[in-house]
Amino acid sequence: MSKINLSIDDELRTQMESLDRKPNWSGIAAAAFRQHIAATNMKKTEIDMSDVIERMKAAQELDAAQNSEIGRQEGRVWAAECASPRKLKRLEADRDPVHDWYIGVGESAYAGGDLIARVLNGTETPEQGAFKDMISPEYSDLEDVPEFVQGFAEGCMEIWEEVRDQL
Repeated sequence: MSKINLSIDDELRTQMESLDRKPNWSGIAAAAFRQHIAATNMKKTEIDMSDVIERMKAAQELDAAQNSEIGRQEGRVWAAECASPRKLKRLEADRDPVHDWYIGVGESAYAGGDLIARVLNGTETPEQGAFKDMISPEYSDLEDVPEFVQGFAEGCMEIWEEVRDQL
């Protein structure tokens, strides 16, 4: 074990010696040195922001793909169990060849899901919450997520394309 000389001001020494328990000067100093070393090493460890950005982008892409697939499955179930041919025809007619249903394109006061519900229900103005009634409660937090809503519409169209010519 190494020995060092340590100088402190008189007031600090008086305060330390007035404590109820006799201070372990070496232990206290060693703990302070360890804390200083850890803080200094943390400052040395720089985070490579390009790695962080790359990881975040990958996570964002994965979330989008998962949300799209969940939406697609929800749309298939809704179309198979609840939709009428008239509603699915409206959705098909409203599809733009470039932007599909304009989900996530431009600004709107309404959630993308409510815009899809407007098309399906044939109403002029979207009813807030109408889309939420079409999806499983466990996914209600995704009603404003463009990838989920787009997936929902695509799932509806998949069912429609499978049955349309048989009606």
